[in-house]
Amino acid sequence: MAGDDVAPLKAPGAQPREQLAEQIATYTYAGGSDNGAALAAAWDAAAAQPGGVLLWLHATQPLESKSTEALRQRWERRPTGPPLFGYQFGEGPDRITEKMEGVAAFQAVPAVRGAAADWTPLLDAWAGRTLRLEYERRLIAAAEGAPTNAVAASLHLARLWAADEIRRRAGSRKTDDREQALRLARTWQLVTPVSGAVVLENEEQYRQANLKPVNPESTPDVVPEAGTLALLGLSAALLVLAHALPRYFRRRKQETACAGATSGDLSFPG
Repeated sequence: MAGDDVAPLKAPGAQPREQLAEQIATYTYAGGSDNGAALAAAWDAAAAQPGGVLLWLHATQPLESKSTEALRQRWERRPTGPPLFGYQFGEGPDRITEKMEGVAAFQAVPAVRGAAADWTPLLDAWAGRTLRLEYERRLIAAAEGAPTNAVAASLHLARLWAADEIRRRAGSRKTDDREQALRLARTWQLVTPVSGAVVLENEEQYRQANLKPVNPESTPDVVPEAGTLALLGLSAALLVLAHALPRYFRRRKQETACAGATSGDLSFPG
């Protein structure tokens, strides 16, 4: 239970579910509690056993938590750690979830149909009552041979494998794994937690920085940004349209009013 102090729930008796439910029902709740410390403690408990999963039930979190960075570092150091599913009651900001952006193991459960209906698919999946399709990307050596029904794909699929492998190796405590992660990032030209990118505009800047431009044929496809003139032209068109539309509708309204007045019977006092 999150609060000024983290309160662990314990059920030492023969009816753990009933005891936990009673503790939750009789707990004295207070607004403005920092959930970060409780999440970190729950992560440690779930990570201590295989297959641990966190379900975070909370209200709005309008303030940043002091423990958010420590929580994020747990997944960065151990990407295969327990996943966390967060469910928020009521509308409002959630600063903790915002700070967890980019952490694959941190997922927000959409609040759409009410808690019971929203949780059902999640709990059914955990209990094995529903089938889940999972994609596995792995590297097959050429000597092993490709399956006969294999379909050729783009190099982007290989980069997705490389990104997964880099994330896995980067979370290892072994120096060799982290070095291998860095080599993979350089080979596949990926921006990852262990590698970055330098973007320069022309060859002269590359010479000044003592860098060599990469081969464009081996890099991922990039959608070019719209040019400055194109953006200016689009902005001008929108301004003209915004100015012309109100005048058009006013004129149409006046024409309709005049047509209605001339088509009806008019009478004047004699």
